[in-house]
Amino acid sequence: MQRFSSTVFPWLRAASAACACLLAAASLGLAPARATDLIIVFPANIPPWTIEREDRGIALDIMREALKPFGYTVIPSYYPLARFTSAMHSHKNVDGVAMVEGAKIKEKYYFYSEPTGTFDTRLISLKKDKFKLRKTEDLYPLSLVAFEDANRVFASVDKIKHNNARYTESPNQASQVATLFLGRTNMILIDHAIFMYWKHELDINNPRSGLHDTPRIDVSDELEYHDVDKILGIHPNSPMQTLFRSAEVRDKFNEGLHRLKQSGQFEKIMAKYTAPLTP
Repeated sequence: MQRFSSTVFPWLRAASAACACLLAAASLGLAPARATDLIIVFPANIPPWTIEREDRGIALDIMREALKPFGYTVIPSYYPLARFTSAMHSHKNVDGVAMVEGAKIKEKYYFYSEPTGTFDTRLISLKKDKFKLRKTEDLYPLSLVAFEDANRVFASVDKIKHNNARYTESPNQASQVATLFLGRTNMILIDHAIFMYWKHELDINNPRSGLHDTPRIDVSDELEYHDVDKILGIHPNSPMQTLFRSAEVRDKFNEGLHRLKQSGQFEKIMAKYTAPLTP
């Protein structure tokens, strides 16, 4: 019987290579993409920015609407905050990483978009506790729960981590917000939109959205918002950007983002998710 080799039929070798690539992508949990598909990594489940269970949220909606006029389909892939910025290095079929704060991925072969929004970082305590803070060192004796990876984002928070045994980071921001109202921590460091979302969801007096199974608690305590600029040297509004592997896709996204802002669609997307959270 004649043995057929890839030298006789070169398409066999190409087909084998293609199959290997598809299997590799499947093993990473990333679907193989068409030329117009873009695999974009998002932080996992940080509503209202990303609502993983429903594949939507402020960040996802803006990304999809900005790229839709150019024929691109966004395929979201969700990573924990501590790992999502490494996705471009780890997986070559990832086309971009959304919601990167402070240009923290340093790589000359990647391309940053214009800002797609801002993180409004807040340091929050219960007003009844009457904490008076003037500098970073005032936080050393206090318990503080920050969002995951906060010490890598802010140098002042890293300083707290190394000088405060009561400093912790939480990947679960519903739990982070709950610990404050339940009196299990003195302070939390969190994006304000995320805080307001979970405060609304946890409130025992609000009807359930049906998206989460979190316990309901009393969130009626008055809050104290401390000056993060003065105490931690953190600008309260940190721009977030999307990092793309392709300069061409980045440029089209920037153009689409500009169109969204000019048309008012950008503000409509923001209001869709944040207006219900306003007291």
